[in-house]
Amino acid sequence: MILLELIRGQGSHIFPRAPRDWISEVESHETTLIDWFGEEFFLPDRLFVFLAQTIYGLKGHDVDQTRSPSHTYSSRESSVTRRVYWRLRRITVPFSAWTEPAMGKICPALLATHAVFVFRKKL
Repeated sequence: MILLELIRGQGSHIFPRAPRDWISEVESHETTLIDWFGEEFFLPDRLFVFLAQTIYGLKGHDVDQTRSPSHTYSSRESSVTRRVYWRLRRITVPFSAWTEPAMGKICPALLATHAVFVFRKKL
């Protein structure tokens, strides 16, 4: 059995589980883990989103909610901020995809957003 599941993320609609939890759950159904590895690191894009959220006080990935703790953006300022944010994301996402094979080789699996688990049915 091959299982691809979320091991990292946040949000009201996101339900990640730690790799050991996925493994325990599936092994409870008469399987044995053969191996697992991380998938989808996207570190450059995740770093950009983190920095944008930190600098502009963004909530999640929704740029519409751009607010600074000490300053409320005007509608025009907010619109410009959103456009710049998404233009930069159009760069960071393809760059992240391009670097993904290298990230998979050098990064620990726990840094990935998803994991691929390979199980064998117990005989």
